[in-house]
Amino acid sequence: MYRMDVEESGSSYPDDQLLSKIIRGLTYDYAPFVDQYYFLYDTAVFGKDQVDLKAITGRLLTFESKLREKNNNKNINYANA
Repeated sequence: MYRMDVEESGSSYPDDQLLSKIIRGLTYDYAPFVDQYYFLYDTAVFGKDQVDLKAITGRLLTFESKLREKNNNKNINYANA
């Protein structure tokens, strides 16, 4: 949303800044994802100049899906107890 607002004003919002904003906004539940992101960001796997917004977004959506599934399984286990 913010990126579109910036671009509509005629400015640009680089992918690395957008990713940084997304990562900083994640809750504690996403700590394993954030740790993995920073590990990959800081190593030779991909550097600051190779940040791929689509790839990271895809990984984030996959992580979120697994997290949701895990939470649903916990709720089912509590209901059956």
